[in-house]
Amino acid sequence: ASELVSEEVQDMASEYGFVLRPASPYTPQGNSMAENAVQIICTITRALMLGAPHLPANRWGLAVKQASLINHVLPKARNGGRSAYEVIRKIAPNLKRMYFKVFGAPVQYKVEHTLSKVSERTADGFYVGVDWPSALVDDRETRKVIRRSVTKVRVYQGAYCDREVTDARALKNLIEIVDSDTKDIELPKSLPSIRQTIDQG
Repeated sequence: ASELVSEEVQDMASEYGFVLRPASPYTPQGNSMAENAVQIICTITRALMLGAPHLPANRWGLAVKQASLINHVLPKARNGGRSAYEVIRKIAPNLKRMYFKVFGAPVQYKVEHTLSKVSERTADGFYVGVDWPSALVDDRETRKVIRRSVTKVRVYQGAYCDREVTDARALKNLIEIVDSDTKDIELPKSLPSIRQTIDQG
């Protein structure tokens, strides 16, 4: 597989002093750390999509992005109980500032351009992630994903959790270990869907 490593990558490796070890083809067990990371992201992604069945199936990519952000701030046993965010930045993540909300929760957001003075100034949608400094919203009418400043989006997640997630410990309480043999595979507990909440109401 060394022929697949470009000259540019080899130059960068020699400049920064790291060693390239290409994996053998068809041997995923040789790259267990990357395979484990992919499994964790896929597990969290499936949980997010199962918790939001009212979203269209093509929101899978946004769920993967949100799962990556969640995984980045979760404490890991291999890091001594610290998250990757904390290891890299030397500071605990502030989840309130990072705008972590429940994936698929209903939102109201401010409309940027109104046609007249009596036009609606807010619209409804669903929270589908964050691309700082903007929140990503799936508009309920157009089914388009739009960006809005987090100050112009109100997320209603009371049907999902009784209090706001403000730190990694609070986020840890919303997850569970799926496989007792693998301590790093963590999965958010199944969340009620908007459809179930409406049906029960």
